[in-house]
Amino acid sequence: MKKTIRLALIEARKQHGWSQLTVADRIGTTQHNVSRWEQGHTRPGPFFLTKLCKLYGKQPHELGLRSQSVDKEQQALLSPPSSLSPFNQAPEMSFPLQLVDIPRNPFFTGREEILHYLHEYFMVTPGKASKQPLVLCGLEGCGKTQIALEFFYQHQHAYPFIFWINATTNDTLLDSLDTIVHQLRLPYAEGGEYNKAFLAVKQWLKAHQRWLLIIDNVNDLSVLHEFAHIEYSGHLLLTSRNYIPDSLMQKIEIPSMGMAEATHFLLRRSRLIAPNATLEQAPLEMIETAEQIVTALHFFSMGVDQAGAMVEHVGCSLLEYREMYQQHRLELLHYYGQAYTSHPASVAQIWLHSFRQIEQTNPAAAALLRLFAFLEPNAIPEELISAGYICFSPILQESGWDMFVFNNAIKDLRTFSLIQRDNKEHLLRIHPLLQAVLKDSMEREEQQIVAEGVIHAINKLFPEKIEPTSWLLCQRYLPQAQICVTWIQEYRFIFEAAASLLLRVACYLHEIELYEQAEQLMLLTKNLCVL
Repeated sequence: MKKTIRLALIEARKQHGWSQLTVADRIGTTQHNVSRWEQGHTRPGPFFLTKLCKLYGKQPHELGLRSQSVDKEQQALLSPPSSLSPFNQAPEMSFPLQLVDIPRNPFFTGREEILHYLHEYFMVTPGKASKQPLVLCGLEGCGKTQIALEFFYQHQHAYPFIFWINATTNDTLLDSLDTIVHQLRLPYAEGGEYNKAFLAVKQWLKAHQRWLLIIDNVNDLSVLHEFAHIEYSGHLLLTSRNYIPDSLMQKIEIPSMGMAEATHFLLRRSRLIAPNATLEQAPLEMIETAEQIVTALHFFSMGVDQAGAMVEHVGCSLLEYREMYQQHRLELLHYYGQAYTSHPASVAQIWLHSFRQIEQTNPAAAALLRLFAFLEPNAIPEELISAGYICFSPILQESGWDMFVFNNAIKDLRTFSLIQRDNKEHLLRIHPLLQAVLKDSMEREEQQIVAEGVIHAINKLFPEKIEPTSWLLCQRYLPQAQICVTWIQEYRFIFEAAASLLLRVACYLHEIELYEQAEQLMLLTKNLCVL
């Protein structure tokens, strides 16, 4: 969206003599949001648009928020629900009907680009009021549920009917469907079969308009298929940890937070700044320490949430938390999630539970994931597995290099969004915080065995002759070779393959004129040879 400063919106506020913080307090948002609306970075959704108009006593176009030629669909979305005839068929039903029992997260911070996309996708759709379902997907703990929940609260006044289905298990799914059936007074016996409950709800959805259905934690793809193939006259938003094929459904893969929003989130979650304070209002020293913590957490939403919860509960400073995290990373990622945050378990517990599930059903996939914990996370070459499998764990050695076994393992890991795959570049990716949890959950002896295997495998791949014709391969394998340097130093490895790899990497760095780094590796190589 093109950035245009909304002078009319700013003037309306100044006419009342209000600050941005005053406006934020009056309508229940943050000063940061008010500032972004006025500067044209984002546009308020229907919920806050209605509040702004009521606050200033003006129409949307008078505030520069919407042109006078609003299309009929948007007018219908913002109009009173009683004006639509389909809902008048059930006079005993009150409006709005919101079957969402999860409170709004008072610490929700950022994610404005994703929320703006959801607003544009669902609420500003030319032509039809319906849209194809959209799914938020990604690693467990990345913030999918909280984004969906915030979207609901920002747009709750645009829908006469809003439903929330917890699809985590078959029991929670059936309970949610039973609740909907009961509230809509549908002809179905509660506590019955899932298929009957689903059919009753599906028929109602097909017959009505202007509803929002959010299905959270769709981990069973069969459920996704069932809801994906309905002709809707409403809006369906789902969240799933699964890899979702583009052919099945429109999707948004949720990334880690940015530096600024993760830092702001940590300060708000730990209650070290006022709820409506901007990041710029925090002391510089506090911001710098918070940035160091969120960087160590790799900007992962749930990890930052747990850190803020602990700081609040214990009453420690950010400096103290930073020191504790450096010494007790796994303990902190394990413990405080369950006790003091809104999550049912900690980030470490959730991931290790998924890992144990994979370990039981596909040991080769579990072995691969352990291996990935010791590789540079953003550029893992697939050929590393095919060329170096003999260097790895017995499970991977026994499987040999079997394309079917490898792809089946990758499929299972993607099911939990534990890795991402770049088919074009033949690269794999894993979240750095997941690597930390996996590595810290292993005994040191096991860590050494895996790290040594990685060094042997990279030594097999890295070109022996360092010349211009091999530079592309050297560049491809350099990130993995550099992580091997870390393991050589951390575990004090002394063996021929380690010295050989260090020497070749040093020669390559010298060839591309990175002389200081090359010299450091040459010195490390000499020390290994002496020992």
